[in-house]
Amino acid sequence: MCCREYNTLAATAGGKQLVLYGGHSRLHEAVGRETAVLNLDSLAWEVPETATQPHSLLGHSSSVVGRNKLLVFGGSHGEAATAAVQQLATDSMRWSHISSTSVSQPQPRLCHAAVALSDKVSGGQASTLQTEQHVVTAGRCKLQDCQLGPL
Repeated sequence: MCCREYNTLAATAGGKQLVLYGGHSRLHEAVGRETAVLNLDSLAWEVPETATQPHSLLGHSSSVVGRNKLLVFGGSHGEAATAAVQQLATDSMRWSHISSTSVSQPQPRLCHAAVALSDKVSGGQASTLQTEQHVVTAGRCKLQDCQLGPL
């Protein structure tokens, strides 16, 4: 496994794995497509073939929701920032896309943070400081927008 930057590392809720996703490497261009898993019992890394994305991603956020969902938001495919939401089922190591049901989409963002609270993921800052906040409800796989007051 090669060195990388602008990636995410998240512990699964069961505490048995660390999931490393995305990022950039000056030595290996495809590194941002890989999902690597560290088994904390054996301390062995694995790169599941089923968890490879068709394009690389860097500067995204990752949040573990429940026992087997990793939600990835935003980031960049090397050019402009994106507002895409992806979900990795950590039990099958398969990716899926989450579509928005909200009227307004979150703005694309890069190098931001997000936090999981119960079954919801919230956070992220766009290119300017804003009061926008969007919430992903993982059990229903939907994206909603929330109005916040001034900071």
